[in-house]
Amino acid sequence: MANTSNSPDQGLLNSLWTYVAGPAGGNVRAPRRLPARRGGKKKIPPGKLPADTSSVNGVLLCLWDNIFGPRVEQIWEGEQPLGDGVVNYSIKHALCGEIGSGGDTGEEGEGEQQPMTKIHLFPDLESLVTISIFSAPYAGNVTKFGLCVIFPMAGLDRYLAMHMVVEDRLSLLIPRLCVLLENTPDTALELFSQQLDPFVRNIDSIYVSGIPKIKFSDTAFYDATFKEFLACVITSHMQTMGSTVVAGSNAEEVNKMVSTLSFFLSPEQRKRCSFVVEGRSYVPDLVLQGLIGCPITDEEVIQTLLPTTIVDIDRMQVKKTHAYHVHSVLRREYMSLAVKRLVCEDAEKQLWSSRYGLFQAVGSPAPIVVEFLNEVRFCFLAPISLQYCSVSPPPISLPSLFSSSLSLSFLSFPLSHTLCPPPLA
Repeated sequence: MANTSNSPDQGLLNSLWTYVAGPAGGNVRAPRRLPARRGGKKKIPPGKLPADTSSVNGVLLCLWDNIFGPRVEQIWEGEQPLGDGVVNYSIKHALCGEIGSGGDTGEEGEGEQQPMTKIHLFPDLESLVTISIFSAPYAGNVTKFGLCVIFPMAGLDRYLAMHMVVEDRLSLLIPRLCVLLENTPDTALELFSQQLDPFVRNIDSIYVSGIPKIKFSDTAFYDATFKEFLACVITSHMQTMGSTVVAGSNAEEVNKMVSTLSFFLSPEQRKRCSFVVEGRSYVPDLVLQGLIGCPITDEEVIQTLLPTTIVDIDRMQVKKTHAYHVHSVLRREYMSLAVKRLVCEDAEKQLWSSRYGLFQAVGSPAPIVVEFLNEVRFCFLAPISLQYCSVSPPPISLPSLFSSSLSLSFLSFPLSHTLCPPPLA
């Protein structure tokens, strides 16, 4: 038999074995250990969301790991812990298929890409997940991240009414997280938790809002003392696309004005309205809200998506922010400053203020609004109450204010029917 101990193949095998196991009779070299990656398979203690939230079940921050694939970087939970099924489904649907997608989104503005947002419904898990995909620095490299907000599936209708707000709030949170990951990677998640609490409280306030059906008798249309003031309020209310804050010291008067202005909103917009809630301050992106004894700052108002009307019932004053195109520019300036303040030493000194002034007084009311109010009073403030009519009037459609003519043709019954005598006892 041929001796193969000195063959080239045997020599190569011996060399490989010596490299792995060490020389015979010598000290065995310990295997080299790879540096531990942050997170990895280690269980991460979850953070906590505000205890009183009822709309957000949890928030996940996940990233793409070249070894483990999509994995969780941090979890924030509410009162109930998130199940493994929701977590696993969320991170897989967030990042799988996104690595080779190129940019974060096809929408670009001013040289920077915006996060891409998508929604996934998991009926079996009773969860709705909104996901924003973005790129950020991590461990010296740029990788894909996904910020997932988990809502209860039972509130799908409520969520759809506020999806635009959720998407906007996520697009404001992500630049702050990217700055923290780049400048303070060791404490980025801890600092980001402080930014997450106001986001959850804002979303929760909008989620539980909504006003019931309003009776015409509960509005300010009957009050003749509010005639000119009400015309100015409605004019500004419609110029700011229905976004209005009513402030005062009397909850009943504030709620009456909120009821009046709600007639000019769509059913979807009324889901984002609120009467006075004791102890609650201004909530950005509530379409219509009432406040008592709560000062409103410029930094709070500029966070809203739409221009805003401020109605002061006590002083009978009406003011509004700039038109939408100016409001959008001022809002971007504020958001840029808010991101810079996260890593600025004198952040508390850099308070935002508009160089143009944020508010402007509302002058005279629009003539079409004055004519509309006159016709409403003529129809419904007749000397004889409509409750004695033998023919019930059809419901009035107040959006007819937008029509080119404000004639009384929308009434399908003769006006003389309102003069019927009351029934005999």
